[in-house]
Amino acid sequence: MKAINHIENYLQESQTSPQKKTDVDPVDEILPLGQMLVYGFQHVLVMYAGAIAVPLIIGKAVGFTPEQIIFLISTDLFICGCGTIL
Repeated sequence: MKAINHIENYLQESQTSPQKKTDVDPVDEILPLGQMLVYGFQHVLVMYAGAIAVPLIIGKAVGFTPEQIIFLISTDLFICGCGTIL
């Protein structure tokens, strides 16, 4: 019963008076510089590992020479860069 009353009170308050939010939502919060740098570096490592994993696996499975695998990785990284720009 308390939960129903609480929900009714919330609905009445939200309909009668618009409330201004003074706090920033956690999703919109700007992190400290050190934390942003660590998360940015982590993102680069994950992106790079994901970008080179597919050419390595496919190149080995098809039986490419090391030079061909290197070319495949270079092409994949170039295409990832083009996708980032777009």
